[in-house]
Amino acid sequence: MSPSRHFGPSPRGGISELYASVLMVGVTLTVGGLVASSALGQFALANESASLSAMAQEASTRIQMGLVYLVTVSSESCPMYGGYHEGTTVEIAIYDYGGAPFTPAEVILNGTAYTGT
Repeated sequence: MSPSRHFGPSPRGGISELYASVLMVGVTLTVGGLVASSALGQFALANESASLSAMAQEASTRIQMGLVYLVTVSSESCPMYGGYHEGTTVEIAIYDYGGAPFTPAEVILNGTAYTGT
């Protein structure tokens, strides 16, 4: 009697478990790398789009300014706030370094709009 086919060497060839594990790790890393690079590409595209939008808006308005100083003169007749007397006047200096003339019409401080030059 001949031995059973289930207890002898397999006549069919195949991939060993070690090679199959290595191949699956390689496939997993490759697919993960593709997904990660796609996500980073989308993030970079969104970042560049926002930057270009801001630059286009700035170029269209051509108004660029910087706050030089903001000073308030304290008055003894005003109440104390945070250990300091509040003031009745405020001076604001703005430097306009843009390409278009700019004249402020109003300033908003703490939610209150003040008109003037």
